Amino acid sequence: MAWFSDGGPCNYFGVAKVTRLLAAGWLEADMEHPRGRVPFRDRSSLRRMGRLTQAFQPVLFMGGHHCSLCSVAAPYGYANLFLPDSAQVGKLWVAPELVAHYAAEHRYLPPVGFLLALRAALKMPGELYTAACNQLWAELSSGDPEAWPSEVPRDPHRARIEHQLLDLERGDVRVLENGLHVLAHLPEGDVSLEVQEGRVVIHPVQADACKINGHVRDSTLLVCDEDTFEIGDRRFRYAAVFHSPIRSR
Repeated sequence: MAWFSDGGPCNYFGVAKVTRLLAAGWLEADMEHPRGRVPFRDRSSLRRMGRLTQAFQPVLFMGGHHCSLCSVAAPYGYANLFLPDSAQVGKLWVAPELVAHYAAEHRYLPPVGFLLALRAALKMPGELYTAACNQLWAELSSGDPEAWPSEVPRDPHRARIEHQLLDLERGDVRVLENGLHVLAHLPEGDVSLEVQEGRVVIHPVQADACKINGHVRDSTLLVCDEDTFEIGDRRFRYAAVFHSPIRSR
């Protein structure tokens, strides 16, 4: 997963209006996070957020994330929680589904704005919540991409990411640059992988052209770290290798 400052912009999903997508709960083991006691009402809200993650997922990920704060038996999450901000019109909060675990087990204290948005969303009928999220997501995804605010670090403990593709049949590793990479030639057309800033996308040519972690995928989806996928008779594994800057202590 990635680290984003609470209340700051989140560019994990590649939306154009990145400053209107607010991060909450994007924690990593080597980064400090706000700590405190979550009010009882909000602890209850976090336990009930599952119906919201089921109602709206604009991006499907092929894989998930283990809690990096746990030393053993780390829980696993793959969905994300989206919440229309209840105070700032046109903004959307986003948190990984492990946010409830972080609060319960690691004393993480989410931003007040996020907790208020969660309370409001849980009061909404399901179809109204989904419609509100769909409208905001369409607004955030349209138009020219915004520049990343210069005062906000993208990720202070990671200098860059290297996209590595291991061909499991041949045993060789390729470092992928930004752009399209043709992975296999099929009768129906080429299966390609597109490397964008911070994410990797596979473009299958037909419903059964690609299997991710053993499952057939019938649409263009994101690839996550350690995903194994098959194209025809070829098998690959993708790895996101982070190169951190040397920091003085």
